[in-house]
Amino acid sequence: MIIYEPTEEGSNTFANIGYAGLIGVLTAMSKNGISVGEKVMYDELDSGAKKTYKGQPWMWVLRDTV
Repeated sequence: MIIYEPTEEGSNTFANIGYAGLIGVLTAMSKNGISVGEKVMYDELDSGAKKTYKGQPWMWVLRDTV
């Protein structure tokens, strides 16, 4: 568990539960009570939607959410 205290304006202090070297978030909770967790579900038969790996990594999105 790591407690982050970001210096950027508008950022919140949050606790991240992960592992050494992880720069994103698997599970976290901010001091404001906002929590996030990662749950990946992949279904190849899922509605025929095209899957892509383009974009921001999901662990970074979660980090920015809290």
